[in-house]
Amino acid sequence: MKKILLLFIAIISMTLFSHAQIPFIQFTLSNHASRDTKIIDLDGDGKKDIVMVDRDSTTNVVWFRNLGSGVFSSAIILFDCTSNPGDASENIAFADFNHDGHPDFAADGFYCQSVNKFMNDGSQNFTRSVVDHLGYSVQFINTIDVNKDNYPEILAEMHTYNNTLGVIDSNGVSIGATGYSAVVNDFDGDTYPDIAVFTYGDEIEFLKNNGSGGFNSPQIIESGLHFGYYDMTLGDLDGDGIKDILYPSSDYFPGSPNIMKWYKSDGAGNFSIHNLMVVDTNYVVTNIVAADIDNDGHKDIVASMYDRVTYKGMIKVFWNQGSEVFDTSKYEVITTAIDYTDFVRVDDIDGDGDQDILTATYGGSGGMAWFQNQLIPNKVDESKFNPANLAVYPNPATDHLTIISSEKAIIEILNIEGQIIKTISSDGKANADVSMLARGMYFVKAKTEKGVAVKKFIKE
Repeated sequence: MKKILLLFIAIISMTLFSHAQIPFIQFTLSNHASRDTKIIDLDGDGKKDIVMVDRDSTTNVVWFRNLGSGVFSSAIILFDCTSNPGDASENIAFADFNHDGHPDFAADGFYCQSVNKFMNDGSQNFTRSVVDHLGYSVQFINTIDVNKDNYPEILAEMHTYNNTLGVIDSNGVSIGATGYSAVVNDFDGDTYPDIAVFTYGDEIEFLKNNGSGGFNSPQIIESGLHFGYYDMTLGDLDGDGIKDILYPSSDYFPGSPNIMKWYKSDGAGNFSIHNLMVVDTNYVVTNIVAADIDNDGHKDIVASMYDRVTYKGMIKVFWNQGSEVFDTSKYEVITTAIDYTDFVRVDDIDGDGDQDILTATYGGSGGMAWFQNQLIPNKVDESKFNPANLAVYPNPATDHLTIISSEKAIIEILNIEGQIIKTISSDGKANADVSMLARGMYFVKAKTEKGVAVKKFIKE
């Protein structure tokens, strides 16, 4: 009996801590490179859009609108710097600067050495203005509501630019540290946002918000770090409800160590230093994010990296073995199709309840793509994601399209830019004349009381 019990426990343990490979489907949205791309509901329709900083084009900042179920429009230009390519940016950060309910954004003018704001008129049209000229390239951009008045400030190169009722001051106020990367969070539990920065001195420093519009002198969290890729991220790795800091700690040069760092916050302004794992020194780790990819209740580590010699890129998920223990032999490769991967983003992009992955090349092949996690759709009924049981035929279509739904629906036909071409009321079956449409890809969206479903079709 004892042997049987031990065998049963061993089987349960293997079930809990073994990780089957989760299928991902790649969707390439752009063949261009990007230094920074954000996942954000830009138009307030409840769906996660993708805003890309385009390094290969003078259009510079483009928007891929989520049409539903993970279907995206083609690129919509938000900022075009054709007339002055020097205004091109590397990094963006979103915030509602004038508290009007519409997301604005800040951007570094990396080449023209400026700090810029882009104000949203409510229709996703953005007006650019220069906040400050620093005289040197801006390494990062972020936002922070320093005094909690709902009018966020811009944080750039360790300057804060005061926001008074939506008007951002052009005089930057130094907060006592300069660096390559910064994250913003209330680390000490006083409700005021603090800052952690990776400095030019290869240190991570903590700057406490003093509650009076400024910050205390920096406190060193760790020094003597390896300079290379320095983008820190926030994440509650241990599930205690307190956001921690993650840092890739990866150097450019062959043979340099790759020791992923976890700075665990106690919520009172103190940090304990943990080495998560040592990664293959043939690779440069550029970015790491904590996310529960396999829905087992433990945060995994998603890492972007590339080969130091060939620049061959890779996205890996390192499985959390429980209690934030990571084994470098327990991982899944999500893609090797994108070279020189510079960052990774994780979010429920298609709204199906699991965590999807987004990445891009910084200057190689592969462009920018997102990877749809197939974990949940493989486990639950499709009706959760297609509430109207929507079907379209024939597909491809030439003259007429038949649209079937299980209940009453408002049917919209959209082009690849998300523009509505035709609207039809349906009691369950509708016919649409598509003979006048140009050849290409289109979408059928069914809006019902149970939700929204989207299907693609091809017009021949």
